[in-house]
Amino acid sequence: MAFLQPRIWAWAASASVASLAMLQQGGAIPLKGMRGMVADADAPKGALDPKEFKPFKLIEKEKLTANTYRYRFELPGGEQSGIFTASCLVTKAMMLEKPEDEKPKAVIRPYTPTSAPDAKGYLDLVVKTYPTGKMSKHIGDLSVGDSLEMKGPIPKLAYSANMKKAIGMVAGGTGLAPMLQIIDAVLSDPTDKTELSLMYANVSEEDIILKDFHST
Repeated sequence: MAFLQPRIWAWAASASVASLAMLQQGGAIPLKGMRGMVADADAPKGALDPKEFKPFKLIEKEKLTANTYRYRFELPGGEQSGIFTASCLVTKAMMLEKPEDEKPKAVIRPYTPTSAPDAKGYLDLVVKTYPTGKMSKHIGDLSVGDSLEMKGPIPKLAYSANMKKAIGMVAGGTGLAPMLQIIDAVLSDPTDKTELSLMYANVSEEDIILKDFHST
């Protein structure tokens, strides 16, 4: 296992902000936002379905910080998820948006898995529960054995080794997850000579997540 090298990490204590930019010859190309993005029907086949939401059972729940947990979901038959670098998935839950609502409505939110794309039999999500976050509270209330509907993958960046000379990243809180996809891809490929830099912000040192993350 090749652990993250110190040159990649820069810690700062400030309000959370998350973005990713590809840096080449002084230019910056930001990732597209989630609006209007659709699941990739041509993505590698896996347990996730790019066209339909499917339920996945929660098999582990690990507390990382005061309000953040790692949720591990079972992938049937030891399958891989189908997530690739860089992509995410969307979750769905039916719930009342307002107390006065008579019928539940679908709430859909995107998340980037923190498990490796080639992980077999499971998929990990790291989710921070926000007081007013509908989906994060719903996920936070899940117990082992409960299920969560997911669909994907949603393509964000078709990454390939050495496509950029350097990649600069800025992330806050659980916004670290998309950055780890790129970092893992670079560090796990000996032929990828991309230079990486990351500035990561949290409210406090205790809020830093995934300190033991490593590239396999």
